[in-house]
Amino acid sequence: MAVIWQHQEGDTQYEVRSAGTSLRLYTNGAFHSQHSEKHLFTGAIWDLLSIPACFVRATIPRSVLMLGVGGGAAIHQIDKLIATEQILGIELNPIHIQIAKDIFKVKGNHIKLIEADARKWIDEHHSQFDVVVDDLFIDATDDPERPFVLDREWQDSLSNTVGQYGVLIQNHLSQKAATAAADQLKDHFSSALFFNVPQYENVVLATYRQSIERRSAARFFEQSLKTQHPGAIRKLRYRVRQYY
Repeated sequence: MAVIWQHQEGDTQYEVRSAGTSLRLYTNGAFHSQHSEKHLFTGAIWDLLSIPACFVRATIPRSVLMLGVGGGAAIHQIDKLIATEQILGIELNPIHIQIAKDIFKVKGNHIKLIEADARKWIDEHHSQFDVVVDDLFIDATDDPERPFVLDREWQDSLSNTVGQYGVLIQNHLSQKAATAAADQLKDHFSSALFFNVPQYENVVLATYRQSIERRSAARFFEQSLKTQHPGAIRKLRYRVRQYY
């Protein structure tokens, strides 16, 4: 694995390394994000920030709000998987925005990256989106951690940004955290699914405005994938469970 870019900002060391066909972002040695131009899926946790959007069947998702951009891997994936007309990325760290634009090549007239605090941005804006992804993490000694507690106030604010047929996707570090979040969101959404991949403890929670049955939704997603991205299914490694 070769280091192709690095930058020191205060106590934080940023590195982008190449690994086969992939680019990987590391912050203080912690593996932060991964993207490959040749492979839609990586088999890692970042796949799960886009896959749940493909389980929506009532309407085609068009608008995406991404809270936490990182290297932009999830933006690349979701842009390829669904016919997006607008992707808005909110990122507090300007270095991450630079990396996403200059190295991971996140670009397009329909993609806009904004340097802002996600909580303040949510409080000040009242737009709704078909897909809302909450992947807000900060650098820690070992692995990234949440910058603040996901309390009821935050979950209510997030819920208000999700459209009538939309989905809220949240990355959690454990099953316990994902379950607690799902319970907080139960009054706002009809269905909740837990997604995970082997070798990662993270659990991604997806809550849907409309009722979703995981088996039929998964078949719908995989059949669409075979049609639109026939080679991608070989790297699909996700598992999904229904909570409500």
